[in-house]
Amino acid sequence: MKLKLTLLAICLPLLTLAQVQANLPNPQIKCDINNPGDGMEVFDLTESIPEIIGSQTNVVVTFHPTSGDALGNGGVIANPDNYTNEVNPQTVFVRVENINNPADFAITSMEIEVRLAPEPLNPNPGPLVVFDDD
Repeated sequence: MKLKLTLLAICLPLLTLAQVQANLPNPQIKCDINNPGDGMEVFDLTESIPEIIGSQTNVVVTFHPTSGDALGNGGVIANPDNYTNEVNPQTVFVRVENINNPADFAITSMEIEVRLAPEPLNPNPGPLVVFDDD
């Protein structure tokens, strides 16, 4: 019986060692098409969740404007699926938290950026001519 209790005491902490991880996602980049030149666009931050959590389950993801907010779980971005950037480029901080243990969390960041829409090198290329061998 002592052996079983000793093994349980040794193995139980090992079973709970799995910690939440927050992977660094690829940046989200948009073209500046709404009011060109202002550097502001609407982003769906939730599109990056699969990259951030990977295969983890039982986690909740929140987005925050500062690292301090993410660490303290405050200042949550209310509508992460409809978020307009505040500056360009902008770093958004992400908190991934175990839903069963809020003390088990990880923080990462993601970049969002608005770029000017590309302009054609020759806006007036002239007529298009096609030759037909028939």
